[in-house]
Amino acid sequence: MPCAPRMAGCAVSCLHRQLVMDYRAERHRQERVAERASKGYRSELAEHLEHQPMVTFRDWLMGTTVPEEVRHAA
Repeated sequence: MPCAPRMAGCAVSCLHRQLVMDYRAERHRQERVAERASKGYRSELAEHLEHQPMVTFRDWLMGTTVPEEVRHAA
């Protein structure tokens, strides 16, 4: 997917752009959940993140890839 840096000029229908935007939305959702769970306390936040770590972009990509056997079956 040859997209420009920071997705400048990408079409709204670009799959790369959609993948990144979906990741950002999920990460933001997880951050809000962690903030609510910790009630503003750093120690509570650390404990929450220890039990429920936030998704990384790498994990997001791995979770959204189509298994090779499924790709070849189509």
